[in-house]
Amino acid sequence: MTDSKIENLLAAKLIGDSPKMQQLRAIVSFAGRCNSSIMISGPSGSGKEVVAEAIHAISNRKNAPSIAVNCGALPEQLIESELFGHEKGSFTGAVSRHVGLFEQASGGTIFLDEIGDMPLDMQVKLLRVLETRIVNRVGGNRDIAVDIRVITATHKNLADCIKSKAFREDLYYRLCVVPIEVPALNERSEDIPALIAHFLKTRKMAAPSPFLPPKHLRRWSNMTGRAMSVNCAMSSNGPAYSFRESKLPPMTWPS
Repeated sequence: MTDSKIENLLAAKLIGDSPKMQQLRAIVSFAGRCNSSIMISGPSGSGKEVVAEAIHAISNRKNAPSIAVNCGALPEQLIESELFGHEKGSFTGAVSRHVGLFEQASGGTIFLDEIGDMPLDMQVKLLRVLETRIVNRVGGNRDIAVDIRVITATHKNLADCIKSKAFREDLYYRLCVVPIEVPALNERSEDIPALIAHFLKTRKMAAPSPFLPPKHLRRWSNMTGRAMSVNCAMSSNGPAYSFRESKLPPMTWPS
């Protein structure tokens, strides 16, 4: 992929021309061309998964699978099976063989979101896979080689987690070869017009009037979607609806 194509792709995925976003795109451009493990940090809703998708899209693995999994959403007793797979009959309920997400993503990228929520015993097993590039299905006795790029993300301060013994230091250094910090929206408020235009363009809606911004990208996307729904409903039954937060149904943003 040429430099110009990479630049255009990143500009389309990572919206905004603030200094922080220009710096982020430069780092992502470098990260996408290397094959090292990457750790993305930043507040919830800041776009960490979008950054991971951009890294995969410009990498030499772009034509291979890219699989995302939220470590905090997997039940503790099933996380090993989901990531590494299991053989039929390996535990109660294992009625058939399951190919784990690491195998499914082999040749491509696996994105482990909220890595700070991974249980300690699973951290040990993940560390072994990162060191050997071999997985063993639960209940199996066969070594399965995987060629995989690992990207992780967290909103937690893992340095504090390491101090409290909630996260392994050796695993941290395996995962955080290339660190990327995603800025919160309130650190790049000059990007707000471009973000709103992008969200509305994806919903095929005309540009709105100004309104007070929530703090995070996910909230912005949610607000534009709600406003579009209200706008469509009101315009079909009367005068066009003015797109202002003060006229939307009440909503309390999470702190």
